Amino acid sequence: MQTSYTQSLPAPRLMFFFVRLHGWNIWCLICDSEMGQFQDTVQKLVEGMNRHASRIESAKLKALGQRNRVESEKESRKIRAAELQSQINEKRAQLERLQQQLASLQKVDKEQRAIIEKLGNNEP
Repeated sequence: MQTSYTQSLPAPRLMFFFVRLHGWNIWCLICDSEMGQFQDTVQKLVEGMNRHASRIESAKLKALGQRNRVESEKESRKIRAAELQSQINEKRAQLERLQQQLASLQKVDKEQRAIIEKLGNNEP
């Protein structure tokens, strides 16, 4: 592969050589074209970054929403657990009252049976 004389020159020398050969007008046209390409590239990069930032922002908002739902669920579970514990305490208290009432009724029943038996034994 052959290299041309312009390819072997360093960039500043190449520019000087090109300007001397072709004049400033052509050099300005080339620079303008390259600047336009550079601006297009930068614009595409900025648009890509903006799209990426938009996706990141959407993901961030989604994550915040999920975190809020988790926190809300934690609170509602605590409240539900407290309600259930309260119901358990009420049922235990009711069970204790009913057990005392049963014991009292069993005692009354035993006394009444004893009275009935005693009365039944006294009859001829």
